[in-house]
Amino acid sequence: MAQSVRSVFGSRRENPAAIRPRPRSYNRSALLVTCACLIAPMASLQAQEASGSAAEPEASSREIIVTARKREESALEVPVIETVLTADTIERAAITSIDDIAKFAPGLQVGESVLSIGTQVSLRGIGTSAFDPGVDQSVSLNIDGLSFSQGLAFQSGTFDLAQIEVLKGPQALFFGKSSPGGVISIRTADPRDDLEVIVRSGYEFEANEYRGELILSAPITDTLGIRLAGMGYNGDGYFRNRAIGLAGTGAKRPDNRLGGGDGFQLRGTVKFEPSSAFDARLKLNYVEDTNEYPGAVQLSSCPEGTAPSAGNPFPRPIDPNDDCKLDRSIYLVDLDPAAFPLVVRRGQQFNDKQQTFGTLEMNLSPVEDLTLSSVTGYYDLSSTTQFNTFQTGYAGPGLAHQSFYDRAEFTQEIRLNSDFAGPLNFTAGAFYQNADVSLLQPVFGNRTVLPASRTTLSKRVNNLDIESWSIFGQLRFRPVETLELAVGGRYTDEKRGDEVFDFSPTPLSRLQCPRLPRIPSLLRSRSPTRRPMT
Repeated sequence: MAQSVRSVFGSRRENPAAIRPRPRSYNRSALLVTCACLIAPMASLQAQEASGSAAEPEASSREIIVTARKREESALEVPVIETVLTADTIERAAITSIDDIAKFAPGLQVGESVLSIGTQVSLRGIGTSAFDPGVDQSVSLNIDGLSFSQGLAFQSGTFDLAQIEVLKGPQALFFGKSSPGGVISIRTADPRDDLEVIVRSGYEFEANEYRGELILSAPITDTLGIRLAGMGYNGDGYFRNRAIGLAGTGAKRPDNRLGGGDGFQLRGTVKFEPSSAFDARLKLNYVEDTNEYPGAVQLSSCPEGTAPSAGNPFPRPIDPNDDCKLDRSIYLVDLDPAAFPLVVRRGQQFNDKQQTFGTLEMNLSPVEDLTLSSVTGYYDLSSTTQFNTFQTGYAGPGLAHQSFYDRAEFTQEIRLNSDFAGPLNFTAGAFYQNADVSLLQPVFGNRTVLPASRTTLSKRVNNLDIESWSIFGQLRFRPVETLELAVGGRYTDEKRGDEVFDFSPTPLSRLQCPRLPRIPSLLRSRSPTRRPMT
């Protein structure tokens, strides 16, 4: 049976002392050399392709400062294809998520995946589609100097923004190994020299989603300022879930809305600038959010009808009332605890995330034409997911998945930039990363469909250690005002070690199960929970 579908989208540990791990390690070294030739007037056509069209006439005449090469310079002088969204454009267009950024950046596409994969991003056709949360994205997210390569982080930090830069094409020279497709660089707002209080709120009627923001910024002294920002949201979801659930098959009737969620984000910023030769900026973030029915799909074509294939021992997975059209009606059942005894939250599908991250950026100018910069970053993520494996809309699924994902990461970058009056300048730097990743994924069997099977069919823990360091540099030569020649390179050494602890009573490959229903193969991305506020 052929169908087409579209995507709609605490930590728990086991004691592995008695289990012998199977260690795996990986070493990777890379050397990147790049050359660039820039004719300054030509860059304006690309560096401002989105912000220029959306900006007010008076705003378009202001010079836009970007950090595509990890130093402040005019967008007209950067040999990088990028889309720049200024604070005015962000506020006027109500940009509150990565999905909204994609509307202003040609070639940027955003989708959602299941379990602990999170958001998957592609830029100009380059992206990552691996169903492994330990694999780095090909398009990285950079917030205030901290790089995120795991998809679950991509919906965080997108409020109270100062500027967004979408850098297209390989950016490994300045942003490292996780940016072969490009970089989404976000700079959040800093404290101002005067008192500022901002209250924003919005309501989206189709998804019944409310969003509110409260921001307070104030100078403490002439050299010290603080900014406190908070955001919260709550929504029912854009889709109407029409599923009822076939009794006795492990299905449970779900809520009548799908795609909703709730959460909040808090951010504190402290900026210290005692002199023109030194400044420091500390940013701390805490995020909690819940997405209901992560990775949900909607049938868009059922050329063979909704009945199961001949000889399929499973009850029909597709609701007979499903019209298989792209509309606001969707059919997706929850998990019956009687059939899946170890599920939580009464069998509802969800993804919970708690994230803590921050950066400390310090800039020192020991002499007038040299700037030494240090960026220290920390990121901690805990995610819990529960999922209807086959996304059935009528009978219960044969399998159910849970995922417990944790990641703790420390990064340190040091850069030295020159700004001599002569034609020759340089950038040199080093980067270090240390990360610990843990993933526990139990797989449960449906006791009503597979009564002879165990409750837990598979349970595996992966502990991944990542250590990486790199050195990079660029030499720039400007013989005349309108021409710059640049050559740069980056050397990276990365080691990954993976310990696998298998708690499975019987490996899935050895189970004698009836043939499972056919899973639709064509996905069309859509994210109904991230809609512009009205």
